[in-house]
Amino acid sequence: MKRPGRLILLLAGGLIGVAIITVAIVGWILWPTKLNRNDCFDVAGAFAESLVHNNTKTAKSLTTSQQWNRLDDWTAKHTVFHCPRRIWWDPFDENESFGGGGGQPNGTVTATATYGYRCYDQGYYLLIDDIILQPSEDGCRVIEWKTCEIPKSKWFESGAFQCR
Repeated sequence: MKRPGRLILLLAGGLIGVAIITVAIVGWILWPTKLNRNDCFDVAGAFAESLVHNNTKTAKSLTTSQQWNRLDDWTAKHTVFHCPRRIWWDPFDENESFGGGGGQPNGTVTATATYGYRCYDQGYYLLIDDIILQPSEDGCRVIEWKTCEIPKSKWFESGAFQCR
């Protein structure tokens, strides 16, 4: 019986390698990350993302009960914005972005954060500003926030990225 040639072994190894890399990349993109409720900035990011997508259940789980009516009003008035991808299969399409950050001043219990969602080609920017968080027994909770949509014509003005 003839043994497989080097070319066949090389092709088989290459195919197996490509399959392993593909599974790793898909898993990295699709695998959900666990929210650390004791990290106020993780909570702020999850809260902002829940507002962008009108996920009231998640938003309510991250806020105090005093905010729930306000969240219901937000969901009723806010239309989820769908940003078209430039290349449908590209998970790193720069047309759409979401990001932010915050800080916790020395000597204070509360933390503040700001997050923004942008769809560049459509000229859409949703700012979730002045997110105020307070630690509790079961992790950080959002106790206040502001939202505003900023038209593309104002993106490059000084102080444009603040809800007034």
